[in-house]
Amino acid sequence: MKKNLAVTFLFICILFYSQVTVPYRIGNKFGISDESGKMLIPAEYDIIDIMIYGSNGEYVGIRKASENEAKTTYIIDNKIVLKDTDYHYFGKSQGFINAVKLKSLDRIFSRDSYANKLTDIYTLDGKKVFNSSFRFVNFLEDEKKPALKDEILVLANDLNGLYSFFLLNKKTLKISKTFFEGVANVDTDYKKFPAALSIKYYKDFAGKMIILNFANGKIAGEEVTDIGSSGYSNYSSSSDYSTYSPTQGYSGETEASPVNTNGNMITEMKEVTESRSRKPFDIPQLNVKNLELSPEYSTILKEKGKLGYFNHQTKEWILTPQYDEIMSTESFCAICGTYIVRTGNIYNIWEIGNNKKEMLKGNFEKLPIFKKRNYGREGFHLIQLFDKDGKLFSYANQDGQVYYKQ
Repeated sequence: MKKNLAVTFLFICILFYSQVTVPYRIGNKFGISDESGKMLIPAEYDIIDIMIYGSNGEYVGIRKASENEAKTTYIIDNKIVLKDTDYHYFGKSQGFINAVKLKSLDRIFSRDSYANKLTDIYTLDGKKVFNSSFRFVNFLEDEKKPALKDEILVLANDLNGLYSFFLLNKKTLKISKTFFEGVANVDTDYKKFPAALSIKYYKDFAGKMIILNFANGKIAGEEVTDIGSSGYSNYSSSSDYSTYSPTQGYSGETEASPVNTNGNMITEMKEVTESRSRKPFDIPQLNVKNLELSPEYSTILKEKGKLGYFNHQTKEWILTPQYDEIMSTESFCAICGTYIVRTGNIYNIWEIGNNKKEMLKGNFEKLPIFKKRNYGREGFHLIQLFDKDGKLFSYANQDGQVYYKQ
């Protein structure tokens, strides 16, 4: 009896662990559903954004008031954690939430982008950790081999660009110790981490180095030495936020020009990907450009009015001539290429390479782009569907199930 109960409990745990959730569009609004279409969070958002490096069940819901104004809701494990906020970006780090608001949307891509950010820190259940805001906050820890058990080291850059380094108790959310504050320049060394950590800081033209040693989940020793003031470097940081996180130097979308043809040989291929660079609250859209193909290697060939993709070195078809359009897209598999083909009004996705040649089962009426591979479970692939204007319409899975209804 006990054995049967244990097996049943294990089965339930596996089902729960492997539950996949997706953004589901109803009419013109998005919500969150399981893979069968059962709604978990009502469809009341203009956009549901998926975190680039986030886990399944981690989303940002956006309600737009105007082009540059919106309320954002941060969702973790399919539960609303921060609701109707004024933040532009969110990200998880070492068991905490970085919530970022931009002071000016006109300075998203400026070199001093950190000065444009206001960052607040929350726990994973939505409790604000610090009363003050920062430009950015870094938690100095190793996820796989944490140096500390009940505390965490924090390096924070305040709104004036000055650093503070302190020890935070993760349970009480109180600062246990402040190592320094009001410092303009710091330099960290992780070479021996998580056994030890050294950090140099410079203030009033004088420098010091702190060396921390760790053992049994605690700080086992602290050494402070004087160092010279030359050779310091500014500490810089980057964080992974939601899929619309800004990219430096963004200059807009690229429109593909008409492809070059030489008889039945076409020496350009259109590449379509999701734009990684967009302002907050913008609907995801396609980035389109042309890739040059070499007759020495591979080109598109036309036979009897249909297109195929031909390897001129092996004299073999990569894709046989049966399509009306062949496009390249971002690959999510190792050592392989991913292609989108169109026959009439139907699109399909091919993955080719590394002794593999497989077409996903799904037939799509809108242009499909891989969003995430093995999303929430092995074998479940999340697909974005884009309309004729290149804007995100809805999502689907690898088998062609579309998460949309009117």
